[in-house]
Amino acid sequence: MLDVVNQLESRGATDFRINQRQVSILEQVVGKNRPDVQFTYDGVRYYLEFESQGSNRGAGHLNRIFSNDPCGVIGIFGGPF
Repeated sequence: MLDVVNQLESRGATDFRINQRQVSILEQVVGKNRPDVQFTYDGVRYYLEFESQGSNRGAGHLNRIFSNDPCGVIGIFGGPF
């Protein structure tokens, strides 16, 4: 996961949060959930979830993140990591 963060940072992404409460692009807490990685790139807030192989939690994560920030972009990735 840190390799992904390093790659994103080298491409200009900012405002990273790892396993912390969800915040909007304005850095306001919008949920108690804790996306694996959050960051801002080119004026858009992104949320990444890394799921274990065989996990069925991705849909729940997607729904929660989207309901907290419908303007954000969400990525769900399968493992292993």
